[in-house]
Amino acid sequence: MARKRTSSTTEADVLCNSRRRCCICFGLNRDVRIKSGQIAHLDKDSSNDAYDNLAFLCLEHHDAYDSSTSQSKNFTKAEVKQYRDELYKSVIPIMEIQTSVPVTSAETSRQQTGSSLQEYKREERKQVIIEVLSKIGPVQNLMYLASKIRLSRDSVEEVLLRLSQENVVRIDRERATTKRTYSLVNSSENRLIDTFIGTLDEPVNEDCRFIRRKQHELDAMIRTSSKWYAVETVVATQRLSKERIQMVVSCLNKAKDGLGLEEATSVLLIGISSDTDTKDVNLLKLQKSGIIIKYIEMGCPTSG
Repeated sequence: MARKRTSSTTEADVLCNSRRRCCICFGLNRDVRIKSGQIAHLDKDSSNDAYDNLAFLCLEHHDAYDSSTSQSKNFTKAEVKQYRDELYKSVIPIMEIQTSVPVTSAETSRQQTGSSLQEYKREERKQVIIEVLSKIGPVQNLMYLASKIRLSRDSVEEVLLRLSQENVVRIDRERATTKRTYSLVNSSENRLIDTFIGTLDEPVNEDCRFIRRKQHELDAMIRTSSKWYAVETVVATQRLSKERIQMVVSCLNKAKDGLGLEEATSVLLIGISSDTDTKDVNLLKLQKSGIIIKYIEMGCPTSG
């Protein structure tokens, strides 16, 4: 049966949106070089020229996709569609960042493609680090973070510094040390601490967060002209128990003693949402002991 020719309009859409980059080359090897190729029908029905059924493939991968093998697993329709959609959404928009210098030679074209790929990789690394930090929280050990995302320590630190400049990552250096802690600016801990600072009547002279020293941990040490605050945070998405709060307060007081902050005022910030049940928690005794306890609305449930 003769192959039905895809309409010129649909064909142009596929070629323009792919920029003649093979989506399988990209999906398997992150190869975004321009290729000689053809438009493949993903359901292998040449009469179905719906836009969602089409993808630009290089000649080698078009042959591989259309062939049937008994010895190995062939490319699936869902797999190729996922590669294609990722190519359209992630790579092509970056390639549209053009310089004012027209492409006049193959060498210039290669340089621009290489530059676009490097930019894509930088954006991908940034996104991966954001995703990891959102899952594991504040990080001090860069080697641990580097091993999680399979990059060198220097590469991870470079990306973190760039994210800090973009106000996505917060970098805290522990006083009188070179130890740094990296956290997301919009993490639940940082949001709670920022809210507390906004309630203070005095300006903050020192703001140290995520202290990890001498086997003690503290979410923040805040100093104003007249007071020190030792701050711990808790996020409760459902039921908030008195036992849990008492345990956190106990750890907070031990950390104060271990860090030499006996004179600091203890502060417990409890992030809640509309789904949080706080009815059974009696905090009056704790508050009478001098600790500041604040419920802070988080807007939507946040794990922690």
